[in-house]
Amino acid sequence: MTTKKWVLAAAALGIVLTAAPAAADVQPKIVGGTPAGTDDNPWMMWITDAPDAPEGDTLHCGGTLVTPTKVVTAAHCVDEHPADRMHVVGGRTDLRTDDGEVRGVVSVWKHPGWQHTPPPPGELPRMHPDVAVVTLDRPMPFPALPLATVEDAALYRAGAPARILGWGVTDPDKTYPPDPGEPLPTTSRILQQAQLPITEDEPCLAASESDPYHAVTFDPRQYVCTRYEMGEVTTHGGDSGGPLVAGGKLIGVAAGGTYGLHANYSTFTELITFSEQIQEQLR
Repeated sequence: MTTKKWVLAAAALGIVLTAAPAAADVQPKIVGGTPAGTDDNPWMMWITDAPDAPEGDTLHCGGTLVTPTKVVTAAHCVDEHPADRMHVVGGRTDLRTDDGEVRGVVSVWKHPGWQHTPPPPGELPRMHPDVAVVTLDRPMPFPALPLATVEDAALYRAGAPARILGWGVTDPDKTYPPDPGEPLPTTSRILQQAQLPITEDEPCLAASESDPYHAVTFDPRQYVCTRYEMGEVTTHGGDSGGPLVAGGKLIGVAAGGTYGLHANYSTFTELITFSEQIQEQLR
């Protein structure tokens, strides 16, 4: 049994779904999950700087269409990428195809509290509000996913079912970012999904603060966690910005997690906390 590194919003490539290794000619499945399709999840977006060549992208994140021209994603995904180099792709289950619609980006709003500056000496790095809204140059012809509001607090209760989706790394033995000298692990070209329950805040926070590779802390009012108790179903590198869905609504954005198999929590920006600020960007 190996121990994975903890990944916090790494560059713009972030987190992805963990799956069992598979033969080279077989698309691996998320452990405990199944491949997903954009027909059933039409609001699922891919954010990239290489829509025609995913193997060469330096920006590889998920996002969620919440209005015809607005996509919610993670701030760390878009933090260091100019808007005029970003593309948002909808309706493309298999990234190796040219299916779906491609849109340019005209503007990006990042939560004003987002930052990733080093902490003061003796303090743990802190996860700041990791959410952004991307404005497209033209509307997408797909249904949007409603955003959670303050009336949806029940969707965050411990034990409540939720679903994650993404095109991230599927090999649980790969670290992300990779060890020095190692190549970037290959992300999935087929959209993946998994069911995961919401967990209590405190065990997730304790696991993050005691992680032996990259200990961090966060405000439990700003983040929500998931964990699959029976095995390594989790987010991994490349799923950052992707959705956490419950009750037919977008309740979270993939932001970080722990990768020890004994404590494989996935961490999501808790959108109910920022719903008013996000709604202002959707007008």
